[in-house]
Amino acid sequence: MKKLISSLLLFSVAFAYTPYIEIGMGLGKYTSDYFDTNYKFGSYEVGVGVKKNYDNYEIEANIKYAYTNSDVNGEEKGFHYLKSNLNLDYKVYKNENINVYVLGGGYLEYMLDGNEYSNDFGFGLSLGAKVEYDRYFIEGRFDYGLKDLDKSEDKVKDRVVMLDLGVYF
Repeated sequence: MKKLISSLLLFSVAFAYTPYIEIGMGLGKYTSDYFDTNYKFGSYEVGVGVKKNYDNYEIEANIKYAYTNSDVNGEEKGFHYLKSNLNLDYKVYKNENINVYVLGGGYLEYMLDGNEYSNDFGFGLSLGAKVEYDRYFIEGRFDYGLKDLDKSEDKVKDRVVMLDLGVYF
């Protein structure tokens, strides 16, 4: 982990990017042609990323370990992912210490605990908002899965609502 953070800091300095770490918790669910689960608390993620600031917007990219939890027919189901987001954040408010952004973009995910019935790779859209105060931020985001996560005829897709906290270096 120290090597990853050191590499990220070196990359950030070399290309004038701002590195950050984040941790989040939220609600997850899976949808299908045959079932629709309820949102269940217990999804989480932790990761590192970089952002590049421009006048009224920023571009951010990150990589995270994520776990999505849901309730399928009364049985708890959860999957582990390696996830990467690429977002464009548009600044809607700015003062001396606070910036407020709306954000949109996409994500790719790789299922770490897949089996012969699941697709290993998925992707989707992300929408949300972020508030920065000094070196800290809080972000609310909705991830809308577009790729079928199941190889059967179920057409299972994920939906996740996350609240992330982070700090910039």
